[in-house]
Amino acid sequence: MSSSALAANGRPNGSVPAALTCVAIVERLPAYRRGLAAAFAESGFAVQAHSAFDESVKRADAVAFTVDCEDAWAELTMLVKAPTPAVVALLEDAGVASYRRALRLGLAGTVPRDAEAEQIVSAVCAALAGTTVLPCLIARQLADRAGAEVPLPISESEARWLRAMAEGMTIASMAKAARYSERQMHRLIANLYKRTGAANRQQALVVAARWGILDA
Repeated sequence: MSSSALAANGRPNGSVPAALTCVAIVERLPAYRRGLAAAFAESGFAVQAHSAFDESVKRADAVAFTVDCEDAWAELTMLVKAPTPAVVALLEDAGVASYRRALRLGLAGTVPRDAEAEQIVSAVCAALAGTTVLPCLIARQLADRAGAEVPLPISESEARWLRAMAEGMTIASMAKAARYSERQMHRLIANLYKRTGAANRQQALVVAARWGILDA
């Protein structure tokens, strides 16, 4: 994983909170990453440009994070648990389902990956100000679909187990808390994986994030 840092020039844009010191960009394509970093620097931000997610991203004040695969969604699930960054997703698939998923994860903002650089900078500024900006069409589609959710195929207990796994709890600890033997808990978790379509813990947590379980 490679990363580079760019110093900001000039004063921050008036819409950027004075406390802001840094925005981290997570984007695998070098040309896109450099162009976006330049746009943020020109707007008065200090910039860290990363080709992949690492723990240092959590120390930024805001994060512009490209989401172009399931692994990126899993990394976002970890990132939104960090106390500091305002996280804005740059969506490769900018359909309503991706916006819904991003909002359920608790992201501070969402914008299409192919948006103009100025639009992405504005989305980060809005997120830092505590505002989420959505395209009008997406907002209408989200409103039209409200209340039409399909019931999840898992129980509340199973949802609690998924949240516990997201927090790093072991099967042994979960078994003790639920008053099951470890063998029983392994069997129950294996059945949970099967019904979520997951092969392992990481895949199950990606599904749980998609369903909005981890931010419940």
